[in-house]
Amino acid sequence: MLNTRIDKEIHELPAGFSTRPATIADAQIVTDLLNAETLAIVGKTKFSYEECLQEWGEPGFDVESSSLMVFAPDGRLAGYIEIWDNEPIPSTIHLFGATHPDFYNNGVGTHMLQWAFNTAQRALDKVPQTWQVSAIGVALDQHPPSCALLENSGMKLTRAFWRMVIDLEQTIPEPSFPDGVEIVTFDQLGDVRAVYRAYDESFQDHWGYVAQPEEDGLAQFKHRLNDPSFDPTLWFMAKEGDEIAAVSLCSPKSDENPEIGHVGTLGVRRPWRKNGLGLALLRYTFREFQARGRFKQVALGVDAGSLTGATRLYERAGMYVEHSNNVYEIILREGIDPATRNLEASE
Repeated sequence: MLNTRIDKEIHELPAGFSTRPATIADAQIVTDLLNAETLAIVGKTKFSYEECLQEWGEPGFDVESSSLMVFAPDGRLAGYIEIWDNEPIPSTIHLFGATHPDFYNNGVGTHMLQWAFNTAQRALDKVPQTWQVSAIGVALDQHPPSCALLENSGMKLTRAFWRMVIDLEQTIPEPSFPDGVEIVTFDQLGDVRAVYRAYDESFQDHWGYVAQPEEDGLAQFKHRLNDPSFDPTLWFMAKEGDEIAAVSLCSPKSDENPEIGHVGTLGVRRPWRKNGLGLALLRYTFREFQARGRFKQVALGVDAGSLTGATRLYERAGMYVEHSNNVYEIILREGIDPATRNLEASE
């Protein structure tokens, strides 16, 4: 049935707990909460105040209307959640949040998710009426309580994404590029629209991809350049003539660790696939991080069921799986799924 919608009755919080939206002034306590949970789960912190402000500043995102903070009776921040429906056509809404370990099993997570499901209904009018609208959340596979929270709230496991790493204390083979291909960095190229177009085209075959109007997508893409850690010499473009064939868009830190480089995007446009360009560009990227001396590893995230076989490419390049993130989804309105789910659908 088309255009059915889900509404959740809000689970009551324990006596004395209170809620309010977040504001920019709350960036530090939200960061502290996120780090408290990751420290308890994986033994390290992963977030920074600067990263929080950078993300909240993304075009179209309004933290006060898109977030909920839950406070314990003693005034401590017990939980936080935000919804990301800032794309022009938000057919897939992303949920992100955390509960402080001291307040597990208090109904805080359930309350926040139900608030998020209901608040996300506002996106329905921005999406064509015949389209499906869904919300997705992510939980570490190694943390069963988080997975159970999402499942018990009605979300279904639909995908897994891996964090893969490579240790740089080894010899990285010299890349072998196809004839006619050269590497330039963003500081040499400077054409952000051309890079965005190559990036967007290369991800048309990515699970969950939904095309967005170019100007809106470009505005969100440009926001990356405002990141305090942005380094234009770590954005690598493989060019053949005037065409950008592939991109490797990197950051000088991963999970706020300055000794781990991060490949945010590795994408090869369709006409240049299956000729070794992806492997060559990846090896080139690793060697560039290695040459800088301070990096011990390079990490990236990848769809474990990649439609283009990206996991096999990364394994060939010497990467291995560090951990897995489970992706859960709930359908907010039934309809035609506009997202890429297989290669045939993306043609």
